[in-house]
Amino acid sequence: MTIKVICIAIGLLCISVATPQPYGIIPSFRGFPLNEPARWVIAFGGVIIILYNLFYKQSKDPSKIIFYENTICPKCETTFIKGSPVPDSICPKCKIQLEPLDGFYERHPSLKNVAEKRSEKKEDN
Repeated sequence: MTIKVICIAIGLLCISVATPQPYGIIPSFRGFPLNEPARWVIAFGGVIIILYNLFYKQSKDPSKIIFYENTICPKCETTFIKGSPVPDSICPKCKIQLEPLDGFYERHPSLKNVAEKRSEKKEDN
C-alpha cells in the first residue's frame, strides 16, 4: 500500500513540474530547459503512473498463481507444453495424473527403451 502512495506522489510531482510555473520560471533537467512538448509528455506520464496505481489489483492469494510446466502422461506418453489448457493436470485420454517432463525417463527407464525401439522401427521403414 505504501508503494502505491509513493507512486501516486511521484505522479503528482510529474504533473506539477509540467504545469506552467509562476514568474516565467522554465523547468529544466540537467541544465536543459524543458520545452512545451516535453512537459506534456511528463504530465501524461504522471497521469499514467497515477491511474496504474489506482486501478491495478495484484493477486492477494499466492496459491492462485499457477506456474505451468511441460508435462507428460505416463500411460500414453502424450506431452503437454507450457500453457496447454489441461484441467487439474489430468490426461484427457487416459484420465491419469500428468507428471513433469523433466526427469520423466529417469523415473521410468522402461518407457525410455520403448521410445528408442519405436524410433528404430521408424528408421527401418
